[in-house]
Amino acid sequence: MSFRDIKPMELPLRERHQLLIGAIGPRPIAWVGTENKSGEPNLAPFSFFNAFSINPPIVAISPSFRGRDGSPKDTLLNIKATGEFTISLVTYDLVDQVTISSGSFSPTVDEFAKAGVRPLKSRIIGPSGVAESPCVFECKLIEHVELGSAGGGGNLLLGEVVHIHIDKDVFDDNGNIDPARLDLVGRLGQRWYVRVKDGLFELENRIATVPIGFDALPQSIRESDLLTARELTQLAGVTELPERGEKIKLFSEKYATVPDAEVHQAIQSALAAGDTVTSWSIIIATCDLPAEGR
Repeated sequence: MSFRDIKPMELPLRERHQLLIGAIGPRPIAWVGTENKSGEPNLAPFSFFNAFSINPPIVAISPSFRGRDGSPKDTLLNIKATGEFTISLVTYDLVDQVTISSGSFSPTVDEFAKAGVRPLKSRIIGPSGVAESPCVFECKLIEHVELGSAGGGGNLLLGEVVHIHIDKDVFDDNGNIDPARLDLVGRLGQRWYVRVKDGLFELENRIATVPIGFDALPQSIRESDLLTARELTQLAGVTELPERGEKIKLFSEKYATVPDAEVHQAIQSALAAGDTVTSWSIIIATCDLPAEGR
């Protein structure tokens, strides 16, 4: 074995970050729900997360200061302000929507709506969890340790789990959690993730972008019997819509009397080819867009 010797503090911040997250994995993903003092919700994923005590049950997350400007993330500000947060575990079926919520939205934007998930009202604390997650922890902050004040510096937030919501279907006949039924995913470096049941897969990361979100999709598209959650995420993950022009006019004429099922099949075909511009052009030509998508 031939080792490469590295002094991490001599590396640029981005390289240091990629080295650590590439080497330490797979990491569980905490989909963290918080509220600000005004009760406005926030939802964001963090893979610097794990359990550290059973008696009492303690978990920890680490929302770092933004690398580009050293500013605190909304999750950190909200937890410091209220002392409460939820952690929803991320399954394979939810991971695409998690990437939507990782966008750099303004503090007043509801990431539950952007990610196309429903809030699960907590029993003890204020912030909601994700109703589609099979396991949600309600947590109260017990300690905050600042690990570095510059960009990329971490904040260790220790929270006591005061209530757990867990789907009965994830338990086996002996009353133990079946990892295959839970079907969690873990985070690796770059665009890599891992699924408990199937191994490695890649996803586009959206942290540096602001996707339009699920709330910008027409209701008929969101409720389509044909379009899958992954395909809806492809549509919700774009950062801007195509301009109205001749192409959209042609689609308006082409699909004017076509049943919705055939329209949705055409959208599916374009998505399968990686052509989100065409898929969105068909949507604009055939659907009434909600205010968020106009």
